[in-house]
Amino acid sequence: MKIAYICSDVEIPVFGHEGCSIHIREFTSALAELGHEVFILASWLGGAPPPDLRARVYPIEPAGLDAAAWAALEQEPVVAEHCLGRDLKSLFGNGWLPKLAVPLFEREKPDFIYERYALFGWSGAELAARFRLPFILEVNAPIAQEQDGYEQFTLVRTADRVEQEVFRRADAIVAVSAVVADWLKTRGVPAERILVAPNAVSPTRFKRAADAAGVRARLGLGDRRVIGFVGSFQPWHDVAGLIRAFACVRRAHADLRLLLIGCGPQRDELAASVETLGLAETVAFVDAVSHAEIPDCLAAMDVAVAPYACWGQPFYGSPMKVFEYMMAGRPIVAAALGQIADVIEPERTGLLYAPGDHDGLVAALERMLADPAAAAAMGAAARAQALREHTWQAVAGGIINRASELIRSGNG
Repeated sequence: MKIAYICSDVEIPVFGHEGCSIHIREFTSALAELGHEVFILASWLGGAPPPDLRARVYPIEPAGLDAAAWAALEQEPVVAEHCLGRDLKSLFGNGWLPKLAVPLFEREKPDFIYERYALFGWSGAELAARFRLPFILEVNAPIAQEQDGYEQFTLVRTADRVEQEVFRRADAIVAVSAVVADWLKTRGVPAERILVAPNAVSPTRFKRAADAAGVRARLGLGDRRVIGFVGSFQPWHDVAGLIRAFACVRRAHADLRLLLIGCGPQRDELAASVETLGLAETVAFVDAVSHAEIPDCLAAMDVAVAPYACWGQPFYGSPMKVFEYMMAGRPIVAAALGQIADVIEPERTGLLYAPGDHDGLVAALERMLADPAAAAAMGAAARAQALREHTWQAVAGGIINRASELIRSGNG
């Protein structure tokens, strides 16, 4: 089949380093590995394409009077005063995208449209109606609800109405978790139109022998034992809690080091905390690395951690880091939150602790360090489970099956 993949989100660079960007590339590459042809229409590329990208990518940017009008609008004082820039850019982008995509669709002739849902993202629905194609929508979060109260999110009622209409028009909706699926039902989406497909990991990326020794040498880790984290430095990830737990555990393990890989708004605050705790010589911060480097970085870790604070509401996420930790065969310590608690089997594929529970995190780390053989066995079991149940190829196959059903039934 030929698939048109749409990402109209003005805050997701397709070539970026964060999970949302990696998700797009890994999923479309998995479709290509299954023998399908994929082209991506995106609002933002964000740099040079990775060498292993398997899909053609078309940037959708305004030109002519559209570009001039937007440039003028951005300069309007009222736009800045009322924090309208992001929302208006999303609205304008979804006005441009369908128009600019028409010649591409006429040339490419896709079999169905797959869109990553974004605020004000109606492009897929519009193109599906015009070309009479099946339309599959992927929903990774209750986005409008999630951003309610954010100062840059001002057109709340408009977003809500667009969301309801797009959900109504989608022939099928892919939910990244059971929590998102339940939320979709509260938005009026019939259960039979919902397919739950959690995030996953590519076995191909972890196929070659990882260069753990190279990473350790570059970072001066030597043969010391390493606790590690890969992700963004956001409040919900509770990296601050991980640093405090590391400080406690290290009292009994003088050789221990902490490796924190990523970027985000809390980076400076976390670095200051490390200094205050007197850990500057034992904690290594590494800026976000390319996705191709992740297997080497994970191989350098003796324990990989997915820390989370208390969420306070149903956790709708599907953390890719957990699946990548599993495929890397790392002993895992993770917060027992939402889908994580369904994926990690305690004592067999990792250890879980209650979100935000400092003592629970310390105890889990100490157990992993105290029994390396048991930790290695859990890492091996986690890798076997990832290969069996959590690959992007399996996710892509499920989407293709649903698309085939829609085509056979004449949807579109």
